[in-house]
Amino acid sequence: MTIQGTTTIEGTLYWPWLRTYNPKFGATKYEVDIGNLDKAAIKSLKDIGLEVKDKGTEMGSFIKAKTKFHVSVTDEDGEEVDAQKVGNGTKAKIEVFAYDSKAFPGKLYNGLSDIVVTELVVYGGNSDGDAPLDASNEDLEEAFS
Repeated sequence: MTIQGTTTIEGTLYWPWLRTYNPKFGATKYEVDIGNLDKAAIKSLKDIGLEVKDKGTEMGSFIKAKTKFHVSVTDEDGEEVDAQKVGNGTKAKIEVFAYDSKAFPGKLYNGLSDIVVTELVVYGGNSDGDAPLDASNEDLEEAFS
């Protein structure tokens, strides 16, 4: 694996699997879809050779980033955030990188490095979707503890 470039983008997180693998697809990596990318983020990703997708859903323009390694998830003050509480709709700054593989020369993959949560939506664990976090101090302390 050779890293071809790195960038930090801002976006909305969807389907975050940051402490366990997604069992539905037999995944062997941590992963997250990063959506609602603005023009600057799209340009930054394309500049390092990554492809941005848009399927006409609420995610808008997005990428799926993956890694086999532990992902650092913190708030803007550098305090650790419980990655299992990160739900769909969480806003974040995400460091991603483009890398190639000897197995598939010429193809670049989306790597995931660090996540800085700027607006947490706590994972609700239900089919009705996730509810935004009330910004009261009590709720913030509970979410980040």
